[in-house]
Amino acid sequence: MGTNNTFTDLDIDIIARGALKAFKNALLPLSVFSANLSPDPAQKGTTVRVLRLPAQGGTKDFDGKYDVSGSDADTVPVLINKHKYTGWYLTDKEAIGQSFVSIDTFAEAKGYDIAKVVLTDILGAVKAAKFGAPVVTVAGEDFDVDTVLEIRKLCTLDGLPDINRGLVLDTDYYTALLKELKTVSASGSTAELREGALRRLAGFNVIESCVVPANGEDLKGFACTPDALLVAMRYLQPQKSHDYFRAEAITDAETGFTLGLRQWYDNETGTDKIILEALYGFEVGNAKALKRIVDDTTE
Repeated sequence: MGTNNTFTDLDIDIIARGALKAFKNALLPLSVFSANLSPDPAQKGTTVRVLRLPAQGGTKDFDGKYDVSGSDADTVPVLINKHKYTGWYLTDKEAIGQSFVSIDTFAEAKGYDIAKVVLTDILGAVKAAKFGAPVVTVAGEDFDVDTVLEIRKLCTLDGLPDINRGLVLDTDYYTALLKELKTVSASGSTAELREGALRRLAGFNVIESCVVPANGEDLKGFACTPDALLVAMRYLQPQKSHDYFRAEAITDAETGFTLGLRQWYDNETGTDKIILEALYGFEVGNAKALKRIVDDTTE
């Protein structure tokens, strides 16, 4: 096998880094949810328990004994039943002229592609049937800081804790907020405009995503606390009898986002093949913990 024109170990390392970088960046909206993400091996159909902290409550008067029933941190079983993959191949002829730059660029595109599919699938659960009426219905050009402050107020009135709040917005609505900051903000800082990143606003961790699915309901974003959705991700390990060149988990140490990578050579066609795959599952948690933001221009 060593004489075949295959991806070298260096090529595979470049592919892994590029794909993981794009995969992580595209999946950042998932960081606002409760998650159990790990490179630990699992199979489709495995159940993983995701920690869900109670949003609030549990404080009581002492009456002679300590009672913590109903206020403990609990874990919720999440079935890992989703398996998405993308792949490509390199012929012997193509391998001769392959460059590191093109491999890196192509790998990032593949990492983004699979992340887009995974995120669209998970956020497909963000519908009225599960999370109720939208917190605001507003056109993109009218989405501003005042709107975010109104969302903050409504979240507070509905009992959402004021810590670990996330605000995920599609690019149009996120850009509308940035445009409002083209003049110096009240704090005298122009960092948001220079960096093109809001990060924090009105107590929310703000995340932009160009992959927010409309879900047939003109969804443009949402505010939430982590218990709204519960997500699990694992590495799909091949059986011990496999003859892949490489089969391994590639994981972001900071977030735990994990891809599986498989490489093998097809002797009959003279092609080196690579697969990137994601094994995951999700469950709706606390329906009150997510507030949908929808567009009103199509009503």
